[in-house]
Amino acid sequence: MCANCGHALSALPSISAGPTRKKPALPQGSDKLVGIIACAVIAGLCILCVLLFAGLILTGYLTITPATVAPNATATLVIVASATPSASPTYTLTPSPTVTSTPTSPASVPTLANVAATPSADALERAKRGTVFIMVPADAGGTISGSGSVITKAGHILTNNHIIADKEGKLHNAQGRIYIAFPSRNNLKASAEIYYRATLVRNDLKNDLALLKITATKDGGALPADLGLAAIPIGDSDPVDSGNEVTILGYPSLGGDTLTITRGIISGFLMDEGYIKTDAEINSGNSGGPAFNLAYEQIGIASAARIRNTSATVPGKIGLIRPINLAHLLIDLAKREAGE
Repeated sequence: MCANCGHALSALPSISAGPTRKKPALPQGSDKLVGIIACAVIAGLCILCVLLFAGLILTGYLTITPATVAPNATATLVIVASATPSASPTYTLTPSPTVTSTPTSPASVPTLANVAATPSADALERAKRGTVFIMVPADAGGTISGSGSVITKAGHILTNNHIIADKEGKLHNAQGRIYIAFPSRNNLKASAEIYYRATLVRNDLKNDLALLKITATKDGGALPADLGLAAIPIGDSDPVDSGNEVTILGYPSLGGDTLTITRGIISGFLMDEGYIKTDAEINSGNSGGPAFNLAYEQIGIASAARIRNTSATVPGKIGLIRPINLAHLLIDLAKREAGE
């Protein structure tokens, strides 16, 4: 009421700030729906990628080559003497020397120029002249051939036993006929010719080694005072290490009947089996031939090759050398007999 006149006043309407607006709430279960949609999108993208990848393969734009898993093949140890059938050699570049029970007499015994034990070219020349071709007629037919190294001027030759006899030591022919051939000393590029007969002095079956001795001319005649041979110096195989260079000399049938030289490195060792490994080519006919260090000292005997039987495109192969230190009993015997 008015304080002056007592008039009753009506109440003023209340003033409000207006209705409060609230954020609308999402319908119940909408979070789950969003997750389902996201998963569907991701799955769709994955399917699209798979289809695209498959399309590239089918159209040839993309190829997949599976890794080749080699079978568990066993490495085969192959002795590298050459067994020539009675008819004709498997590999011939020039006619092989003919071995008969009664060989013809040589026109003349070869002579040897004075080759000093000096390094470089002279050392290689001596190594060539000291490497011989060995042929053994087999009672079973054909001829078994290999290589050897002259270790005394008296005509002692170091080689592999399997060229001369079997694993039990039985000679390949009952008469013990062994023929020694080499090219003319005036022309080492020429084919090898038979000049001498040899006999087995002693063999070492465990290490597949044999010591031979020249005993007659090829027709059984008396030996000349000078055999015309150069003795190869013996080295030490103990210091030989992986990566060292090695040279192999011999008469592999793959190379015909002429002297053949191959080179490589020492690849490793098979200590339990008594071998030095090399990547230098060692083939059939190299058996018994010398392996040289850089000074052309003999540090081993080329003896075998290990070949892995596998269906792989490129089969494995490694050459095996018998360390020269395993032959010291035979070498010492030869030196004593020769008085050297």
